[in-house]
Amino acid sequence: MINRFLELKGKTLPIHYCFKRLVDVGEILKNFFRDGLKAKVLGTLGILYSDLGRFEDAEKASGEALEIYKSLAEKNPEVYLPDVAMTQNNLGILYDNLGRFEDAEKAYGEALEIRKNLADKNPEVYLPDLAMTQNNLGALYRYLGRFEESVNAYRGALEIFKNFSDKNPEVYLSGVATTQNNLGNLYRKLGRYEDAEKAYGEALEIYKNLAETNPDVYLSDLADTQNNLGTLYDDLGRFEDAEKAIRESLEIYKNLAEKNPEVYSPGVATTQNNLGALYNNLGRFEEAEKAYGEALKIYKNLAEKNPDVYLPKLADTQNNLGILYNYLKRYEKAVKCFDKALEIDSNDGGAWYNKACIESLRNDKAKSLEFLKNAIELDNKNRSLAKTDQDFDNIRDSIEFKELCRE
Repeated sequence: MINRFLELKGKTLPIHYCFKRLVDVGEILKNFFRDGLKAKVLGTLGILYSDLGRFEDAEKASGEALEIYKSLAEKNPEVYLPDVAMTQNNLGILYDNLGRFEDAEKAYGEALEIRKNLADKNPEVYLPDLAMTQNNLGALYRYLGRFEESVNAYRGALEIFKNFSDKNPEVYLSGVATTQNNLGNLYRKLGRYEDAEKAYGEALEIYKNLAETNPDVYLSDLADTQNNLGTLYDDLGRFEDAEKAIRESLEIYKNLAEKNPEVYSPGVATTQNNLGALYNNLGRFEEAEKAYGEALKIYKNLAEKNPDVYLPKLADTQNNLGILYNYLKRYEKAVKCFDKALEIDSNDGGAWYNKACIESLRNDKAKSLEFLKNAIELDNKNRSLAKTDQDFDNIRDSIEFKELCRE
């Protein structure tokens, strides 16, 4: 039963109708076994729960599996240390998705240490696992702004995956593509746009080939890379290329979401949000409003079920829509959007800054200065932005404004 359960996990994706039934089977099986067999079921359930967005259940199942594996590894490290590392790696991914970055780094670090030791003894078996954890750490470091560590982690992973893909492309090319996509995100963050485009291009070519033979597995990866490439083109002012890439991504995600909305609707929302930003840059304001509205609708539904993950994304989209309304001088609507963002997070410095801009444009000096003070206290970069922002021309000559903007 357990072997069949694990076999089906390897063949079943959230897009498949039987995915949730597989979870039901796992929940029954975990009660019938002990030790290593129970840990296998719990570890697999942790991944399944995470794929479904059931993050509390995922943490509980993975945590139980980890405790069992650690206990078994004390008596038989050669057999069970790989399982400890695998479970730590999965927990790191979960914590990363939940924004619990210290927990994620700790989990990845423990997995990395074990996998380095295992790879020293048996590189053919364990180097790909090491590369996977390096990739995950690279993504975490990028998000935390630790860019040098991120580059080193990604490059180490890429070297391993490329070496293994030369011998076995069917198995390891996807690892190359994942790492190239991640490197593209990092290079874009660093303003290394040529490097970013090259990395995205290589990832895209691999994913297109993989998706032709196995669309259920790789179409979402293809859509993600298309989306990333589209936002890069937007940054570069290559708007026609940007729209084409983002629209192709949106079409893929919409098709996937029709079969499994719980898993793929977040991808639809992210792409709609990016499309809204593109249309805003192009002055196509009605289309921008529509795209942001579609993203908001999805994020609201997702946030009801999983607020920790999706409320910040909902707030971000509210801010984007508010900026659009501000540009169109629809100030009341803009303020409502920023207020909704602040209801989610009262420490959202961007929302306070945007409200300050509007009150300046409406010649309400007192409110503008109050909101700008909040924005600067929450994020000092708002001080530098305000110095040259034309929205503050109405209050720029005031003593209070000059005091606020003084370094």
